Amino acid sequence: MKKYKEDVTREYSLFSIKSWYIGESEELKKWIGFGFFNHVFVSRKGIVTLYYDIEEGEKFWKILEKNLTEEFFDNLCDSFYSLFEQKETIRTDEEIFKLFVKSWPALTIFDELSKYPELGNEYDKKIVKN
Repeated sequence: MKKYKEDVTREYSLFSIKSWYIGESEELKKWIGFGFFNHVFVSRKGIVTLYYDIEEGEKFWKILEKNLTEEFFDNLCDSFYSLFEQKETIRTDEEIFKLFVKSWPALTIFDELSKYPELGNEYDKKIVKN
């Protein structure tokens, strides 16, 4: 039986949850060869709580530590900033959705580095801090 851990509770729309799931599963897998496919989202009156598979989380950490090089981090930042610049040109819900999905790998990794600075090197920490 899988074990889950509560991670975050926020007010989210179905649009946001769907982009989050696809971003942290399919899109993250493109970046590091791993994606979160076992997340469980529980919604109560518009408030969503994410539960993650503990084994999957441990696997993510090992893979992230292996992949978190300066070159990888630079590429991730470049991609994220490029997406951020695109916000001015997108017009449709589909374009917005794709932008959100593509943003999730960077958001996930930035969040991990901000919570667990021992994952990164001094270079990574400096970038995330700013």
